[in-house]
Amino acid sequence: MDTQRTVAPTARSSGALTAAIGLAAAIVGLLFAFDSAVLALVVADMVTKPFS
Repeated sequence: MDTQRTVAPTARSSGALTAAIGLAAAIVGLLFAFDSAVLALVVADMVTKPFS
């Protein structure tokens, strides 16, 4: 299996693509984390309000 010859020309573009996908995934992950944190705060507020 001579994979070195076929991989070499596309390595740069695939590396850029991988970086872009990783960046997009990180942004989406941060948004989901922020969203779930806000949701947790809202739920906690709703749960504690009736008892206060």
